[in-house]
Amino acid sequence: PQYGEALLGLAEVGVKSNDPRLIERYAPKAVDLATDPHQRGRLRLALARTRLEGGDYKAARNHAVDAKDDDAGLETAARGLVLFVLGLV
Repeated sequence: PQYGEALLGLAEVGVKSNDPRLIERYAPKAVDLATDPHQRGRLRLALARTRLEGGDYKAARNHAVDAKDDDAGLETAARGLVLFVLGLV
């Protein structure tokens, strides 16, 4: 996209400030643009949290699993989120 860096930046601001509106709006596109696996994993994990808060448990689980696949360093957080989702469903 024409403004790829801006989308990534806005998504990162959303993640760092824990702003679900920014995350929901920009992170889905930013995940596709991110070339760094750690950044992509962080964005997916943030999406998982916002989807969990919104009650979309299936999407939350899927984003958490994808985050773990992108960055093994996020495995503990992603696993905890998945276990939480499985306990709710």
